[in-house]
Order: sequence, then structure tokens, then C-alpha cells
Amino acid sequence: MEATAGSRTTPSSSFQWWPQTRPGRVVQSVLLGVEFLVCLSSDEFGVGSKFYFAVYSTAQLFLLCSAIRYGYLKLSGKLLPAEAAPWWRNAGIGTFAAMVVLFVVFRPSGGESSLKAKFQTGMNADKQMLFEWVHPFGTAKSITVHDVTVTNGSDGKEAVVRFTIYWEGPLRKDGFTKIRGVYDFEAGRWIRGEVLGTNGTTNTEMANGVAEFIDGFMSAR
Repeated sequence: MEATAGSRTTPSSSFQWWPQTRPGRVVQSVLLGVEFLVCLSSDEFGVGSKFYFAVYSTAQLFLLCSAIRYGYLKLSGKLLPAEAAPWWRNAGIGTFAAMVVLFVVFRPSGGESSLKAKFQTGMNADKQMLFEWVHPFGTAKSITVHDVTVTNGSDGKEAVVRFTIYWEGPLRKDGFTKIRGVYDFEAGRWIRGEVLGTNGTTNTEMANGVAEFIDGFMSAR
């Protein structure tokens, strides 16, 4: 099927990456714009990563729309026969290849994994401080962040971080302490924590033991 434009003829069934009708172009433009703005406002990435994530997601949506359009035109018989052009000029193969490259090569790291890596780096430097938050004696050897969950608490944006400190003390060389800590992004500080498990003596247990000793000593007099 041919369409005449002056002295030139072009196949009306050839695939175009952008919709050929004005309503189609408007709808796709709105979809891409909304996708870009939603991703740009994501709380799971830093400023630079937000922009990259927004561009990535918008390109991903564009390719998906193009793939759907190509499939529809192909099934409805509105495309030129596949043998009319070499495989490297086939729009369907091009769309699929572009999506594979985008997914495999340029995919941004997920928000949680990216945030987890940031906490891991920062907590490696502060492991002794975090250890002394819980224990009276010993040296922190390493720290492992298990997961990070971002929440909007009553006092603002917080991160609930579950991690394990590996340490050694005067009597125990294979110490471990698993903690659930809450980090306040606005204050930039750890504001509370809960010991989930440990094979050592905590500051609270030490304080309670000293109080019980003093109370027993005073009662015996």
C-alpha cells in the first residue's frame, strides 16, 4: 500500500518509533512526562541518581510503548513484510535489543540496595562507636548490614537498619551482636536501637548488675 506525497511515494505500513497520529503522540508524550516526574521525585535515590533513574525509566517506557505498537502493527498486517528489510533494520528486533541492553547494562541499582551500600560504607567507619553503644568492653572487628527500610515516622524520615557487629573482648573472641537501629535523616544521628541477639554482656545488663550488687550490699548492712 502506497501513500503519495507530491512526487514521492512512501509505504504507509512502515514502522515509526513515534506514533504517526497527533492524539497518539500527545498520549505518549504525557505518559513519558509523567513517568519522568514520578521517578524524579523518588525518595530512594540521591539527587544525581534520581535524574539517572528518571531518564532510565522514561527510556524504558518509550521502548515498551514502541514494542507494543510494533506488535500491534505486525499482527494487524500493517507492517511491510519482514523480508523487505535486513534484520538489522527490523524495528521489532531493534526494540528488543535496545530493551535488553537497557535492562542489563544501564539498569540503576535499586533504592534499597543503593541505600544499604551507603549505610554499609558509613557504618564500617563507625563500627566501634556502634559497638560501644551496646557493650562496655571490647573491640569491633567488622559490621554487616542486612537490610534497610525507609519509613516516615512521627519525627520525620527514618531508616530502620538491621545489622550485626562482630567483635572480640577480654574473655570472648568470637562475639556478635545483632541490632535493629533507627537512623534519623533530618538529625543525621542514630536515635534508638534494640538488641536482637548477642553472646556478650550489654551496657544495660552491666548497669543492672551493678545496681543489684549495690542494693544487695546496702541491704546486708
